[in-house]
Amino acid sequence: FFFQAEDGIRDAQESRGLGDVYKRQHSFSISHDKKTLAASCTDNKIRLVDRLNGEILSDYIGHKAERYVVGCQFTYDDAHIVSGSEDGNVVVYSVLKSAAVAKLKASLRTVSSIDFSPKKDAFLTGSHDTVITLWRKQLPDL
Repeated sequence: FFFQAEDGIRDAQESRGLGDVYKRQHSFSISHDKKTLAASCTDNKIRLVDRLNGEILSDYIGHKAERYVVGCQFTYDDAHIVSGSEDGNVVVYSVLKSAAVAKLKASLRTVSSIDFSPKKDAFLTGSHDTVITLWRKQLPDL
């Protein structure tokens, strides 16, 4: 498993850090197949990282993350990464295309939390203006 340490994200099993770049991360999500992780960083990027060797596989750009914790989550099938944004949007990235495929307006302030339903048909977002939004069928896979 991974944990947040003073020097960034660390892999507890390997007892190693995943690189200096992760000192800028806000949050991260581990894919369901446990092979990759998505790290939301303060430079407006989400980095897809190979869990075993720490190699950056892809960068995702299209959301705003500079000052606040902005969550990101893999969809249940690992086909998309869904991210919050400081501009009040929810941005959906295709893992394979390494590109934003949808932008959903959720709030007037930072969307900081995302969580998927175990039934795979919906997800919730939470924002700094105390708005919680239930999204159903907004993604092609849901």
